[in-house]
Amino acid sequence: MKCIVPVDRTAFPETFKSIWLTKPEYGLESCSVLISRVPPGHHGPSLHVHPVDQFYYILEGTATVQIGLDIFEVGPNTLVHFPAGIPHCNWNGTSEYELHLEVFAPRLKGECADACRAKRSS
Repeated sequence: MKCIVPVDRTAFPETFKSIWLTKPEYGLESCSVLISRVPPGHHGPSLHVHPVDQFYYILEGTATVQIGLDIFEVGPNTLVHFPAGIPHCNWNGTSEYELHLEVFAPRLKGECADACRAKRSS
């Protein structure tokens, strides 16, 4: 099991990028964790759902999130909970980058994990 994972925040390009901090080979089964850097004007996937809970902890900048029909602007030191099965999306409507730590609990598995990884690596 890999218990310590260094994070190179300089590895982000100018476009949207997520870095997966947990991988199956690390032996972590309880959750999926990643860090995402969202450039100004970037909109994530349109309203969608996950079969597991998703959390964002905003580290820098401001994100706009939609959870169901409610829309919120959230800044640093804020935890956002996207409940399993609830439609949600997020975007950066500001002129600054937004950085957040993201957790899926329990861990994304199978096709859901593959689809999420594909969306975030493009």
